[in-house]
Amino acid sequence: MNPKTRFFRPGEYLFREGATANSMMLIKTGSVAIRKSKGSAFVELARVYHNEVIGELAFFERGSRNASALALTPVEVVEIDFQSLDALYKKVPPYLKAILNSVANRLREADETIRRLQRNLVDQKDGVLGPGETMPNPELGQDLQDVLDQTKEDPDSTDDSNSD
Repeated sequence: MNPKTRFFRPGEYLFREGATANSMMLIKTGSVAIRKSKGSAFVELARVYHNEVIGELAFFERGSRNASALALTPVEVVEIDFQSLDALYKKVPPYLKAILNSVANRLREADETIRRLQRNLVDQKDGVLGPGETMPNPELGQDLQDVLDQTKEDPDSTDDSNSD
């Protein structure tokens, strides 16, 4: 099967968490929210836009989707099935396969770290967190919480004092 163009309306899922992965998608137009379920709510892990790829880690993992992808606006994608990619991947030199697998492993580890850091955020807020939203979390430790707080401060601010 060759890559195919697909269209999604706002509110429509491109794929759902837990579904079997058999393709990746290149976003041609629109914006997509990547969401991880948390009980009856969700945590928004990222937003992706044109010329970004989603579902790429699933090519290496060959398992189920780790998160859902939801169209926020009208979205056009090019869907690339894994069978087509397998044919290309067989021709890739072994050293390049090692590099690609290493990058995929690092992304997977970073994804797991993000999940661990966000695990209790929805419970604390009783709702939904979006990209860039952070909440104090005693499990993170004060050093990490200080870093998170600093990222929210105004860069033009001259006041370096911390108020507790």
